[in-house]
Amino acid sequence: SSDLSGPGATPSRLSVPGRVNLIGEHIDYHDLPVLPMAIQRRVRISFRPRTDSTVRAISSGVYRKREFALARELEPGPIGDWVNYLKAAAQAATNRWPLTRGIEAVVASDLPPAAGLASSSALLAGFTLALLQANCIPATVGDLMEILPDGEQFVGTRGGGMDHAAVLASRAGCALRVGFAPLELSSIAVPTDWRFLAAHSLTMAEKSGAARSEYNARRTAGTRALASLGLSSDRK
Repeated sequence: SSDLSGPGATPSRLSVPGRVNLIGEHIDYHDLPVLPMAIQRRVRISFRPRTDSTVRAISSGVYRKREFALARELEPGPIGDWVNYLKAAAQAATNRWPLTRGIEAVVASDLPPAAGLASSSALLAGFTLALLQANCIPATVGDLMEILPDGEQFVGTRGGGMDHAAVLASRAGCALRVGFAPLELSSIAVPTDWRFLAAHSLTMAEKSGAARSEYNARRTAGTRALASLGLSSDRK
């Protein structure tokens, strides 16, 4: 099982925040800068390295235990299954680094899923970090930004890199200006007397359903519009 309470080494722990976006919607994948900000709610992962390539994870929420072996080419699970984010992390990392050890992991989160707070990107980033730590492989934010945005396309979402940058590189008390091509990260101090309130509409926007098709259609429409003007990005 993925119970980490038994005998053995003390589990390692890491957490990755969700985010809200202050400026710039659906422009990161056209290489335009954005200004997101991390929030206090997080995805938390406790894990232990294994001696083989098996990856086994269970969520403290409603998601059931999932298991698979590390490989450069993984078969996606059913549409909407949370295992696809775990497999996206594993495949992206394995195609970049020599991962040989899987993990036993327990995932907990106080980020509401499908709420526009980047819970999926936080899970993807956090699980990638757990796999790398289990294999004693260091990686910079720049290294991770080279694999995670495209890696999430394993799930079917044709997004950009804003969410991954925000959950990996945000600092307390600051928003994060993210520039692309090349990647540029700048912390922008938020006035200490400012407060932000993110209200949940309780409407689910599952990336595995109609929301994914609509999301991907926006990127396609923007890319086609640029191509019709003879441009490769909005920056030109």
